[in-house]
Amino acid sequence: MQRERRANAGNRMAKLLDDEEECQDEFYKQNYGGFEETESDNEYEAEEEGDDIVKKGKKKKRRLVTKAYKEPVPAQRKERQKPKPQNTPTSKVKISPQHQTNEPYERKSIRKSTAAKSAATLQRIKVRDLEQRKKVKKPKEEEWIPTQEELLEEAKITELENIKSLEKYQKMESEKKTKRPVKKVYSGPMIQYKSTRMPIIEEIDTSESTVKQENSNPMKQFCERTFISILNDPNDVVFKKVFNIKPLPVPPKKLKCAVTGLPAKFIDPVTCVPYHNSSCLKIIRMAYYDHLENNGDRSNPMVAEFLKWLSKNKRKLRSEMLVPEQKVLFQ
Repeated sequence: MQRERRANAGNRMAKLLDDEEECQDEFYKQNYGGFEETESDNEYEAEEEGDDIVKKGKKKKRRLVTKAYKEPVPAQRKERQKPKPQNTPTSKVKISPQHQTNEPYERKSIRKSTAAKSAATLQRIKVRDLEQRKKVKKPKEEEWIPTQEELLEEAKITELENIKSLEKYQKMESEKKTKRPVKKVYSGPMIQYKSTRMPIIEEIDTSESTVKQENSNPMKQFCERTFISILNDPNDVVFKKVFNIKPLPVPPKKLKCAVTGLPAKFIDPVTCVPYHNSSCLKIIRMAYYDHLENNGDRSNPMVAEFLKWLSKNKRKLRSEMLVPEQKVLFQ
């Protein structure tokens, strides 16, 4: 559905366009001097009449005079106004909305922004010039120019320095020639890898059939073998470190009987002496009793009590120990 056209559609459009043209004319008159036709225009002269004015109003293009931007100067009173020649004023033709075309209207109000920007740039230039003028000029430092005598003295000093450096360089070169570089030879342990090709060893049957087959096929088969050897390692330190070889466990020492010298089977808990059999134990104990009797600490109540018991039963113990001693000694 389309809306019906209003009866008063477009009545105010022509008025708005005329107002905008007048504003633009005033702006260009103030800033750029205007671009309306002057009365004394020698380049273009023509008589305008009736219908021709309306036709030419459509086709006529105004000549645009572009000038550099100038700040507006306040209007000064004129002492004398010259009389202007009276001529027939050019009548402005208003275009009715019927004669308007559908061409897009190009607005020229963008000129206001350009004027503002140009004014801002001029203001910045003025500020910059003022700042440059305000800067204090540094006095130029006078360059020191040496005299001929000073130059000659400096040349003598440099000559001596050059002679010394030359002698030092020659000395270094002679030392380099005398000293010969000696290559360092590594004498520590080394790991050597060696890969070789070796024939495959096969077991051969003694039967005739196999011998004939081998003679018919002389091609041999080979295999690859890698040997790893460690050099300059007399104590096998690197060998044990590389292959993680642990030391062999130490075998326990075999205990021998203190009486007979035979392999011991038991250990006396009192004296911690190994023995072979019960007769050996009795001999060890009797020797222990004699040691306590001669060297025991009698101030100790336990030792004193044991020695009293030993003095009472000593003969009995001796009689029991005679036969075992003879058996042990003659075994």
